[in-house]
Amino acid sequence: MTALARRAFLSTLAFSCASALPVAARAGGFEVAQQSAMAAGTGGAATGRVDHAAAAWFCPAALADGGGLRTELGVTFALVAIHAASLPQAPEAPWEADTESPVATPAYLYASYAWADWAAGLAVNTPFGSRIDWPQGWAQRFDVVSSQIQFLRLSPLVAYRLGPVHLGAGPQIDIGRLYVKRATNHIVEEGSSAMVLSGVGAGAHLSAFAALGEHVGLGLSYRSRADVALSGDADFNVPEPLAASYPDQHVSADFALPDRIAAGLALKAGPVRGLLDLSLTLWSVNDELAIDFEDPATADRRQVNDWRNSLALRGGVEWAPAAELVLRAGFYGDGIPGAPPPEERLSPSSPGSVRIAATGGVTGNISSFLSVDAFYEHMRLIERASSSEDAPLASYRGYAHVFGLALRAHAGGKP
Repeated sequence: MTALARRAFLSTLAFSCASALPVAARAGGFEVAQQSAMAAGTGGAATGRVDHAAAAWFCPAALADGGGLRTELGVTFALVAIHAASLPQAPEAPWEADTESPVATPAYLYASYAWADWAAGLAVNTPFGSRIDWPQGWAQRFDVVSSQIQFLRLSPLVAYRLGPVHLGAGPQIDIGRLYVKRATNHIVEEGSSAMVLSGVGAGAHLSAFAALGEHVGLGLSYRSRADVALSGDADFNVPEPLAASYPDQHVSADFALPDRIAAGLALKAGPVRGLLDLSLTLWSVNDELAIDFEDPATADRRQVNDWRNSLALRGGVEWAPAAELVLRAGFYGDGIPGAPPPEERLSPSSPGSVRIAATGGVTGNISSFLSVDAFYEHMRLIERASSSEDAPLASYRGYAHVFGLALRAHAGGKP
């Protein structure tokens, strides 16, 4: 194996890893919207409501209402399926494949305490995460076989009430891990390469809430971008005669998590409450990605992504026919006017799509201080076709079944 051939191979690896970093098994970027079983029942609309522990994530300012202790512990189960098929004009057509991703189980924890005009608390959740696993022997295995990304966020909060207006703020710390695997082609035999990176980033959050009487709530939340310096290792599994030419090595990358701005409205009339949220995620921070390989023989790469900002509209209604029971229904559309990756950047590692969903949920109030929430969501990933010159010419579509459970405890007069 010549030095030139080795350099060409490792350069190809760098390009493939760069392309696979912004994974999107959840389609509208890699944002995880289901951050509370109660909120998910109304399509994820919760920025304008005041009476729930998950306000620690959706709008921390709303917690400054003298409501005492609020906690919520929950888990979401997501089964996502994506189908890819070659376009008629693709050179290697025809082919098709379906993902084999296991059930994802992101969890979250919220805890806060409100007294007088103050509130303090903590949100621990996974706001960004995704996993996509294609079959080991599928047609595009030399582009990607598996891509996984997960960012755990810790968000301490402080909130204060000034009459009808509440203000909240705090830092946020992101702890992330990235894994990318692909097959490698050695003509006679195949091998594989894998890259695992991790890192920590930091940002801040600001929020405001206004209670207009007892029946109207308005919320506004901003969570800043975070620049995360990732570092780790690139590992090779190649035929024994070539092992010396493909040394394992250190690799690093700068990764940007997007800003998120959300506004919400809650209207309550007797046992019925309506909720509406509009959020903007600034995916344009993912304009490019720089990959640095430690071995001088491996060419560093700068991958252009050109992602675009996108809106999500969420809404729902809940009805409390009895003190012990609350029923919910909702909807959302995420990726308006278009999904973050443009068609010319669409690839098997980031098959981003507009996603639409219908949701339903229920709460059982076990006692005056303990509640159990559950929800179900059916999501459709609208079909899109790639126009990329650097990725397979293919179309992508899919669906997801999402379930969630949570236990809430509350003391101090507010549920």
